[in-house]
Amino acid sequence: HLSLLVTSANDHEIKNYLARRLQSKTTDYNQLSNDFEKLKRELESTQLDLKEKTANFQKLKLEWDSNNNQIVGRHMQELAEEKE
Repeated sequence: HLSLLVTSANDHEIKNYLARRLQSKTTDYNQLSNDFEKLKRELESTQLDLKEKTANFQKLKLEWDSNNNQIVGRHMQELAEEKE
C-alpha cells in the first residue's frame, strides 16, 4: 500500500525545494566523480606496478632456471666422470 503526502506550497517554495535537491544531487555527483577518478588513477598505478613486478619476476625466473640448469649439468657431468 502506497501513500502520497501532498503539502501545499507556493511557486517560490517549490522552486527553492527543487534548487536544494538539484544542488544536493550535483554535490553527490561531483563527489562520486572525484572518487571515481581517484580510484581510476590508483588502478592504473597498481596495474603499472604489477606489470613491472611481473617483468622482474620473469627475469628472475629465467636467471634461476639458467643457474639451475647449469648446476644440474655440472652434477650430471660429475656423475658421468665418476662412473668412468
